[in-house]
Amino acid sequence: MHVKFEKWKKHLGKEVLVGISMGSVLGITACFIAYFWQGIFALGLVVGLSLFFTITIATTIGFLIPYILVKLGFDQAAGSDPFITTIKDVTGLFIYFGLATTLLAHVM
Repeated sequence: MHVKFEKWKKHLGKEVLVGISMGSVLGITACFIAYFWQGIFALGLVVGLSLFFTITIATTIGFLIPYILVKLGFDQAAGSDPFITTIKDVTGLFIYFGLATTLLAHVM
C-alpha cells in the first residue's frame, strides 16, 4: 500500500465519497425496485437506506483495515479479507434490521 501517512485523510475522504456515490445510486435503485415489487414504500426505504449505509461503510473499511494492518506490520493481503467481510456483514445486518424495526413498526 503506497499511501503516505501525511495524505491518508485525503485518501480516506476519497474512499468515503466513492462509497457515498455508489451507495446513493444503488440505494435509490434498490428502493424503487423494492417499492414497485412489494408496493410498500417503507420497505423500499429500508432496503435503499440499508444498501446506502452498508456500501459506504464497506468502502471506508476496505481502505482502513489494510492501512492499519500495514502500519502494524502485518500482511494486508492475507489479513484484510476476513476482517473486512466480517465487519461488513455484521454491520450490514445490524443496519438492515435496525432500520426495518424502526421504519416498518409504524407500517405494520
